[in-house]
Amino acid sequence: MDGEIEVIEANPRGGIGFDFKIRATGATFRVLPARSPGQPRYWCFWVYRCAAGGMVDPHDQPWIGAAGMTRDELVAAAAAMRADLPGWLDAPAHRDLRAWLDSAAPNATVPASAPTRTRV
Repeated sequence: MDGEIEVIEANPRGGIGFDFKIRATGATFRVLPARSPGQPRYWCFWVYRCAAGGMVDPHDQPWIGAAGMTRDELVAAAAAMRADLPGWLDAPAHRDLRAWLDSAAPNATVPASAPTRTRV
C-alpha cells in the first residue's frame, strides 16, 4: 500500500484523530481514539469507514485496534501513524486492518435518514 495511502486531514481542532484515503478506490477512513470496549481504563484506535462527504458511515462497523494505551501514549502513537501510515500498516499486528482497508469499496452516499451510530 506504500504510496497508495494519503493522510488527508489532521484533526483541525488539535485532537488526536485524522482521516486518510486509499487512492486506488477513493475510500476514506477516520482514525479516532476511544476507550477500549473490553478494558475501559485503556485506550485504542477505532478506524471508521467514511461515506461521501467525509461523514462516518453509520451502517458500517469500525475496526477496533488492540487496547493497552494510556491517554498519554495516544498522542505519540497517532503521530507515528500519521508520519508513516503505510509502514505502520505493514506491521504483522495490523494484517486484519489491512485486509479490511483493501476490501473497502469507494465512498457510498449516506441517506439523509441514516441512523446515528452509538459507540459500544
